[in-house]
Order: sequence, then structure tokens, then C-alpha cells
Amino acid sequence: MKFKPPVPHEHGAWAMLYAPLIIAVAVLGRYELSVWLFLLATTAIFLAHEPLAVLVKLNPKRPSSPQIFRESKWWFAIYSALAIAATIPLLVNYQRWYLVPFGIVLTVLLTAHIYLASKREERTIGGEFLGVISLTFTAPGAYYVAGGKLDWFCLLLWALNIVYFTSSIFYVKMRVSRFAKKKDATTLTWQCVGYHVLLVAVIGFLIWQGWITMLAAVAFLPIVLRTIAGMKEEKGKLNLKRIGIAESIYTLVFVVFLVWGMKPSLMA
Repeated sequence: MKFKPPVPHEHGAWAMLYAPLIIAVAVLGRYELSVWLFLLATTAIFLAHEPLAVLVKLNPKRPSSPQIFRESKWWFAIYSALAIAATIPLLVNYQRWYLVPFGIVLTVLLTAHIYLASKREERTIGGEFLGVISLTFTAPGAYYVAGGKLDWFCLLLWALNIVYFTSSIFYVKMRVSRFAKKKDATTLTWQCVGYHVLLVAVIGFLIWQGWITMLAAVAFLPIVLRTIAGMKEEKGKLNLKRIGIAESIYTLVFVVFLVWGMKPSLMA
């Protein structure tokens, strides 16, 4: 077995995993041991997805596959053991028994995503959206672990994270298709524009209902502006690395302003 563990290289996936968790914990202002155990458990589950995806895609009959297949099984077992070891104290010592149905829902979501991966369809809009839902599940999970309760507020946090990170799916696909001058570039552009118009409408509705503050709404402003700027004609080389760095900066702004803006809503 190789010593170097398999680790996901998609920076966006790491952001989707940790940003919702950080937001939920920071809004509550709770940083107990239970939160760190939850962090370890979710990280281990996320890491386990990598060797599991390899296992479902591999053909064991190929000459190079048996060794990779064996290594992937070992790493999946190690990551799974870490997840279980971190979860048991949360159930027994902290009485967070709702983590059991949480785990069932997450298992269903991950199973569906693994199925799409086996069909090489995880990069479709539907596949990536399923990934967003699964990864941002850390928002209600962390809220429950840190606060010991489930209410409308944790669902609102989850929904806001889903809405935010889904934006990048449409935006990146639009940029790539327009640069490559693909046949579906116009369709993807309109889908991206339509999504962000809907996003603005939803955020406006939430402000009108008093569910979020104007400060929380500012968290979404960078991705709306970058979408408008991204509709200009593509010139030169498309730098996906630069897009990734920019998305990371937008996510940092999102975390700061959403935490800042949602604290008053929690206390209301």
C-alpha cells in the first residue's frame, strides 16, 4: 500500500465542505471539542469518497488495476474507521443522536453521486449540483453538533450555502463553453443568467420577509458581479487557475459577510 493517501485535488470541493461548517459554528460562536470531532468525521468521510470513486470506476481485470484496487480498499477502510471513531463520542458522550438520520441522508446522497461517477456523469450540472448538496450538508450538521438543536435557522444556512455554491457550476460552465465556442454556449449562458436572476430574486424575497439582513445579502454580491463581468467576449487564454483563485476569494467574502449578517437573525 502506498504511504501517500489519496486526497481530492478540487479546491472548490474543499471550500464547499468547510465554508458551511465554519459559517454554522461561527454564527453560534461555539468551538467545543464536539465541533472538532465533527470536523474530523466530515473530513474523513470526504476523503473516503476519493478511493471509493476509484473503486467504482476501476476494471480489476486490467493489469494495473489489482494493485490500485487493493490500495483504494485499504484507504477507504482507514478513512471510514476515522469517521466512525470521531462519530461515536458525538453519539455517546454528547447525545447527538440525530446524526444517525443525518448519516443516512448523507449516505443516500453520496451513493447517488458515486453512481453518477461510475457512469462518468458526475461533471454534469445535475451531478455537480448533487455534490453541492452533499458537501454543504456540513452546515446543518455543524449547527446541530455545536448547538444541540435543529430548527429553521440551520435549514436556512444550508439553503444559502447551496444557492451560493451552485452559482459556480453555471458560471464555470458558461465561461468554458464561451471560450471554446461550443454549440451549447448560448444555452449555458442563458442558464447562468437565469440562475443569477433567480438568485437575486430569492435573496430579495428573504430580505423582504426579514429572514436575512442586508449585510448577509452582501455576501452574494461578488458572485453576481463576476457573472455580469464574465459575459463579455472571451479573449486570450482561459485561465482556470485564476478563476479558481477568484472563486476562493469570493468564498472568503461570503463566509465573512454571511456570519456577520446572520448573527442578528439568530438572536431575533
